[in-house]
Formats: sequence, C-alpha cells, structure tokens
Amino acid sequence: MKKALCLILAALMLFAVTGCNNNTASEGTVKLGMPSGGSVTPQEIIDGFVAEYGNKYNIEIDDTPWGEFQTKLNLGIASGTAPALYLMDSGYVADAGYAGANEDLKPLIDRDLNVDDFVSAIFSGTDANGHIWGVPHAMNAAVIFYNKDLFDKKGIEYPKADWTFDDMIEKAKALTYDEDGDGEKDFYGLQWEKNISVGWLPLMLSYGLEPVSADFTKAQIDTPEVKKAWDTLIEWGEGGLEITPRRDFAGLYPDWWQEKVAMQIQQVSFINTLEQNAPDLNYDVQVIPAGPGGDQNCVYVPNMWAIYGRSDQTSKDAAWDFIKYYYSEESQDICAKYNKGGFPIRKSVYEKMGETKPANIKGIIQGIDDRGHTLCEGPGWSEWRTIIDKAFKDYVSLTPTKPREQILTETQNDVQTVLDEANAKKVQ
Repeated sequence: MKKALCLILAALMLFAVTGCNNNTASEGTVKLGMPSGGSVTPQEIIDGFVAEYGNKYNIEIDDTPWGEFQTKLNLGIASGTAPALYLMDSGYVADAGYAGANEDLKPLIDRDLNVDDFVSAIFSGTDANGHIWGVPHAMNAAVIFYNKDLFDKKGIEYPKADWTFDDMIEKAKALTYDEDGDGEKDFYGLQWEKNISVGWLPLMLSYGLEPVSADFTKAQIDTPEVKKAWDTLIEWGEGGLEITPRRDFAGLYPDWWQEKVAMQIQQVSFINTLEQNAPDLNYDVQVIPAGPGGDQNCVYVPNMWAIYGRSDQTSKDAAWDFIKYYYSEESQDICAKYNKGGFPIRKSVYEKMGETKPANIKGIIQGIDDRGHTLCEGPGWSEWRTIIDKAFKDYVSLTPTKPREQILTETQNDVQTVLDEANAKKVQ
C-alpha cells in the first residue's frame, strides 16, 4: 500500500508538469472498474447499468480479480489511465483522496442524493476537511457471531446489544470446556482475530482511544490505554480461553462449522461463508460489547466507490451515473439479496426486511448507524495500519520478539514518522 501511495504521488507530480487528463482505453470509451466483477458487486446491477446506459456511454467494464486490479490501479493512477470509477478498500481510497487523485463527491451528493434515504455510512469517506473521497459499496461490520445451540446446551443467555466485555468473558469461560475428560478442550468460548477490523482496533476503541489523533497528526500508541487494551487479549489467553481462530488450508474456519466454537469475532461478510459451508448452523450475531469505560463502537469496513479525478468529464459523468444507479432502491434490494461484502446503506432495504438469517441483522445496522466507526482512514493509513498490525501480533504473542513496552514505544515512533511524512505530502 505504501507503494500504491508513492505511485499516486508520482502521478500527481507528473500531472503538475503535463496537465494531462486520463486517457481511456480507446477514444470515447468510458472505463469503469469493478474488481472481481459479479463475485463482489452483483452481476445483475452491472448488467442492468450497461443495459440502461449503453446508448449514452461506450462502457468498458474492468472486472479483473481484486488483487490484480489493485496493481493495475496503482499503475493507472501513476500513468493517467486509471478507470473513471473504481472500487477499493476505504484506506486506499483515503490515501488516494489525500494525495489529490480522487474527485470530491460532496458537491455531487449535495446535488443529486437525498441523504435522508441512507444510513449515516453514506458520509464514511469524509476527510477532516469535509471532502468526500468515496462512498460505500457496503457496510462490512465487525460483529460477534455466536452458536445458539452451544449456548442452549449450557443454558447460557444469548448476548444482548448492551452487553459488556465482562459479560462476554463470563460467557466465554462457561463455554470453554473439556467434555470427554481427556484433558483437552473440546469446546471453545471465544475466538478473536489480530488484524485491524476484527482485532486491535475494536479493543482500542473499547478503551476510548484511537490509534492516531482526530487530525491525523499525532500517533497514540504508547499510552496506558493502549497497553491495557492489548494486555486484555493476553489476559484472555492466560485465563484459559482459546482466542486464536484456527484456519484450514483454504483459509476457512473448521472449528466454527464443526460447532466447536461458541463465539467468534468476524465481519458480516462471513455470513456468505457460513451459507456455503454450514447452511444449517443455528447462529446469530451481536454488536461488539462495551469496554471497561463503557465505550461501545460498531467497527465497519466500507469498501468505497471512488471517481478518478483526472478523468475526462464524460467519464466522470458515467461514473457518477453508476453510483446513483447502484444506490437506487432496486439495486440496493439486489445487494440485500446477495449480501456481497456487507450490508446495503439505503434505509428502505431494512424497512422492507422481514425475517432474516441471522435474525439480528437489523440490530447490527442500528449499531452501525448509532455508533459506527470506520478504520481511522487518513494520511498514511495504508502504511501505519500495517505497522500496527505487525506490532499487535508480536505484542500478544506468547513469545514476543522484544519487551512489550519496547514494542509500544517503537510502534509509536514509527507511526509518528509515517504521519509526519504523509502530512507533508498531503494535497490540500
């Protein structure tokens, strides 16, 4: 991601000299980036847009697989040939926006969208200066999945929306046990990840602190609050809980659909995995509990639609027409049906929603709307997030590579360096 930002900045330096605009694949062609095509964005929506707007624009859809698409996008931004519309993770879009590569969507939203039709996530791509560099593809929230049958087996009450970390650990301990008396645990109460969205960020927010300051100028890692938050995961492990999810060769979670795990933190897109691998599993979801200070947040990942700012006006118009089409009631209903990558953001979807599996989808949406929190995207995000990812995994390891206090201090310094450099390069 650091390489991506460097390429973006290099592109801006080039354009400062040449003043070039984006050259699409062929004269008059509008290039729209849909990474991984119908496996991420419902094919019905893509095909419907092409059918409706094909006479207005000469549309070329780039549905290259996600990872390869990102590589192409890096080069496209650097060379001035990026698609007018692209979908990428929120951190990438924030980096590109701060570097001056994206169109500010706020004037278009103010002109064409009734924001009251959408949940608050419509504004999740807003930077500290009020620019909106992208709008959500979906809301992929971090939640606690729980196996209702395992709770019922032990007569334990299901998690409620107002639960706390203490409640979660009490339930986890009761649901971690050796059933056959062979000295090995057969069931685990809780599994917790170690990355940003379903790992260290929810822990930090629960202690009332973000990794960087609100203006993205100061690192906030080497603090008593962060130490307490990260020590929490160590304490859970030392308390006898199995906290590290076991994955098979395909990157899946066999313990979960073999009904060996009672609770697991995951993003809501995990619902699709469960439907494919364990369609009969009796489970539900709940918001992440409140931390020791009462702070409760619903962390979510809003992969973003963005418009490349160097595109010609016709291409920009086509890109915005697609975003409006994607946000139409018909398209959002299609998104709800397929649940690819998270929940839609149009309110009418939930007003019409009947019985669902999992049953508490509306509760999660309400959690996002009331106390949703994205991934602290800002200048240098792609780089400093990676630094914290690595530091957290080392810190909570049973055998850290250095004293834990030193890990915090070095991470603080490294993140501060990234922030200083990124802010110095930021396009105002």
